[in-house]
Amino acid sequence: MSSKRVKKELYETAMTGEKALTSLMYVQMTLYAAKSQKTYDSVRSEGRARMRHTGLHMNQYLRAAGQDLESFRNRLKETHLPEELQSKAGIFLVQTVHALEVTEKKQMYRGELIGLEEKVKEIAEQIEELLKSMRELGV
Repeated sequence: MSSKRVKKELYETAMTGEKALTSLMYVQMTLYAAKSQKTYDSVRSEGRARMRHTGLHMNQYLRAAGQDLESFRNRLKETHLPEELQSKAGIFLVQTVHALEVTEKKQMYRGELIGLEEKVKEIAEQIEELLKSMRELGV
């Protein structure tokens, strides 16, 4: 495969990763908004948190992030990755299988929100690391 074609493929994969990262940031902002409204701090730890208007946005952002993450995963599988990226991509693909299960709930348990926040942060960090490695290769 020609060098230009490989670089183009890596570039397109990186752009798909950037889109997934942006979607995850929207989820993070919505989680932050829920916390700043004290929507789940005001209930007991075992109680349900009312998401107010953020519940609707959360579901939309989760769906979009899930779709974008899956697109990025598919691009990584289809792209001819240099050896330097293969191990990182492999780990990412294993760790993000069914990573964002879309929920249609308007209310979530406090633990669910905290767990989701941690999971989104972890996935975002993994994508950032992959994108950084791609940039170092000149993509």
